[in-house]
Amino acid sequence: MRIINLLKSALLSRSTFTNIFRVILVTAMFLFFFTGCKKDNFKTNEPEPNPITLADSIYFEVDGRAYKSNHSNLVGVGNKGANMKLSDIPLAGQKAWGTIGLQSYYSSVDSIYFSYQRGFDVSDDSGDITITFGKASHVRDLNAVGRVWYLKDIRDILDTGKQEFAVDYESANSINGVSFVIYKFGTTCMPEHTFDDSSDPNLQNDAHFKITKKEQIDKDRYRIYAEFEMNIYDRGRNKRRVTKGFLRLTVDRVFTYADLFRGKNIFDKN
Repeated sequence: MRIINLLKSALLSRSTFTNIFRVILVTAMFLFFFTGCKKDNFKTNEPEPNPITLADSIYFEVDGRAYKSNHSNLVGVGNKGANMKLSDIPLAGQKAWGTIGLQSYYSSVDSIYFSYQRGFDVSDDSGDITITFGKASHVRDLNAVGRVWYLKDIRDILDTGKQEFAVDYESANSINGVSFVIYKFGTTCMPEHTFDDSSDPNLQNDAHFKITKKEQIDKDRYRIYAEFEMNIYDRGRNKRRVTKGFLRLTVDRVFTYADLFRGKNIFDKN
């Protein structure tokens, strides 16, 4: 009988131990999942990391040599006359923008050529690069911020698709599109302030500039990607071919006191 009682006691102890172990195991699993849920819930309340910032960048080749930069050193906007003409007498309803010798160049007082410029500093001997996007508009389609007229939304001239080369930029300003100055090699345009009919309008007939992608990064930043191939002319009108061009630009919404995405003063809430 004593042996049977001992066996029963041993069996009871083993059963009790098993039950206690099960309770501990269930409690540990509950704490594990509860803690995990709390961590997950906490993570969802953390702020999202900032979007990856990509540097503005340009790349191209001339005569097989590569030139590149990811250092943007210029942002600017400007107004010029649109569809300008030379005249040696004042023209009614026209504004004079400057003179060449004894003549002045005029454009309609109701038209403005708006330009948005970006520049790059190339560390090698190619020097600075300036890219200009321009568009002629009637003043009713523009907004004034201080003394400068702005497009109602600058993204309108930075949309996907092909753009013309504004070969008469800094002269007649009659073409909406893009122009380049690569200071070592020259420009994509006619010589500055060349208004005569002998200037070649076909300087970029075999060239292309195409914005391949656009993205609204956030409410304050807009980015474009472009590819290009073009001709560059020096002062003697000697041509160099630019190939394998790539451009990435980020446009910030605010420029000085102007909201480039609304074409208004940044303090104007309407």
